[in-house]
Amino acid sequence: MKKITLSVVLSFIVFGFSSAQQRGFHIGGIGGYNAIGILNRLLPEQAYHITCSPQYGFASGYNFNHYLGLQVELVNSHQGQKAENSSNQIVEEVNLHYLQLPILFQFADGDEFSQFYLTFGPQFGFLKDAQITTPAAGMIQAKDRFEKHETGILLELGTYSGLSHDYAESRSHHLLCWSVGLRFYYGLTDINTPQYRIPIPGKNYQKATNVAAGINIGIHWIIR
Repeated sequence: MKKITLSVVLSFIVFGFSSAQQRGFHIGGIGGYNAIGILNRLLPEQAYHITCSPQYGFASGYNFNHYLGLQVELVNSHQGQKAENSSNQIVEEVNLHYLQLPILFQFADGDEFSQFYLTFGPQFGFLKDAQITTPAAGMIQAKDRFEKHETGILLELGTYSGLSHDYAESRSHHLLCWSVGLRFYYGLTDINTPQYRIPIPGKNYQKATNVAAGINIGIHWIIR
């Protein structure tokens, strides 16, 4: 019994020491390319035209241990969409420029070569600029038509890999690692201001929300 108890205690000590070795801050840069859109904005006679946009920014965080962490980002991002008619002609283009602040919880696991990770959490968007372009009116400034702030949920699935051969130590020493992930965003709040929450004729009004999906790449400096 004493041997079993000693083994359990030693296991916890080893695990705790291993986890402590993995703790540390990290900072870096991120960038990606997304397919973007706005839910519930198209008129019945319109169709969604594939719209893509880049994003880039900074990321910083803290690894509590080998598995758990917290990451905060500051991202420059474009949202919006293009709408086309039955003749495949663009009839409206909405461009929304946001400064986004994701606050993400992270779960990671893997071996000495790579780690798979899952991050999720709220994202807060701050509208910097907005334009609407139509064939009839051309481009107009439309910041007054959209809310200054939006809130949504961000989810990312991906993998970490070391830039050196010794990845097993890269999350506990002053080393670089890179990440590649699939990122998904779903807006929870209406982006239209109250005076522009106009229902489609014959239907009840439904809130317009930003959505995005794409690839996200980052380079992270681990600081133990």
